[in-house]
Amino acid sequence: MKDILRATVGLLLAASLLSLAGCPICDEDGCACLGDCRNDCYEEFCDANGCWWCDCNGCYPQADECYTDWDCYYGEICQQGSCLAGCRGDADCYPGEICDDGVCLAGCLLDSDCYPGEVCREGRCRPREQPPCTSNLDCPGLSLCVAGECIAVECREDGDCPPLEACHNGACVPAGCAGHADCAEGEICDGGVCRPAQPGGDCLAAEDCPGAQVCLDGRCVLLCAMNSDCPQDMLCVDQVCVPEPDDSCTGNTDCADGQLCIDGHCSRLCVVDADCPPERICDGFVCVERPRPDPECARDADCPPERICVDARCRQLCTDDEQCAPGQFCDCGICRDRAEIPPECRFSSDCEPGRECVDGFCRVPCCEDAECGPEQICRDGFCFDPGACNCDVDCPTGKTCIEKRCR
Repeated sequence: MKDILRATVGLLLAASLLSLAGCPICDEDGCACLGDCRNDCYEEFCDANGCWWCDCNGCYPQADECYTDWDCYYGEICQQGSCLAGCRGDADCYPGEICDDGVCLAGCLLDSDCYPGEVCREGRCRPREQPPCTSNLDCPGLSLCVAGECIAVECREDGDCPPLEACHNGACVPAGCAGHADCAEGEICDGGVCRPAQPGGDCLAAEDCPGAQVCLDGRCVLLCAMNSDCPQDMLCVDQVCVPEPDDSCTGNTDCADGQLCIDGHCSRLCVVDADCPPERICDGFVCVERPRPDPECARDADCPPERICVDARCRQLCTDDEQCAPGQFCDCGICRDRAEIPPECRFSSDCEPGRECVDGFCRVPCCEDAECGPEQICRDGFCFDPGACNCDVDCPTGKTCIEKRCR
């Protein structure tokens, strides 16, 4: 009888405590959780107070909704312990979109959909592959740039050779002359070596050539690294400006293999812009001249208020990115299209391991200056070069931004 009385008192006491806590009494198969009676001893649920799980002994807050993507429903991804709408592959996105780091982004169909310097490959904008070198300055140590490749050589200048020898075409040879007068008739002194002069040549030394031209194999030529270094109607071939070949035609038979006669000119067949020479684009499977937009302005007075004329376009004045239109950013006080300045990266996956994409540049994360390279500082969690700049406002008082450096 006493045992029955004790049990009855215990039940009444437990009911009173639960009633004070605002929780109803549940049967032996469930438990009270925030005033909600659950019929399953092991049940997870979420309400306005967060996510919970309960067993027969009580109710406990659930720390994370998920730990991996597989803990979420199909079409969701796990980010910081919560299931969010996302993607695991391109198939999870709408047509024309790609899955990048769990987020659906607009892909590309043509090279023109990408930033300058990028090409469209498998729906993604990738950096256009550049040759390892365009000039000798791009090559390390004793190597020269030959046909876009750095080739190891014995020397690059006379100082790399032993005494009484000179560097010629990457090789140390006996220094047989100091000037043309030291050579026999019909020879020139080239790199300290007497060599036969080019038949019908127009020079013996650079002094014989006009302007910035140099004497190469008895001919006055203009050295270059890219087509823009050459005058109009000339191309940069093997670091020398040469006349652009005559591409005039009256029919396809006048053109080389892989070309068609379009508007009186031989045009190369192409699939993407990368198949065409510089300053040309691929249009209808042929390379055509890149269209040049008509000038929008010639002076500031041609533009509406709050705009100025820059590069024949009316530019919006600004002090930060928020004052610019979507797809633009504030650069040195004016709004520019992001496509005008191709970024080093668009996502952290575009950077080398250990770097993150910040404002279009691959940056090294850091906590203090000691984690950065020489002459760099740790700012806002990333390594920066304090002397680098894009415009004058990036430099301290009294200094000007010249060639991307505060001077």
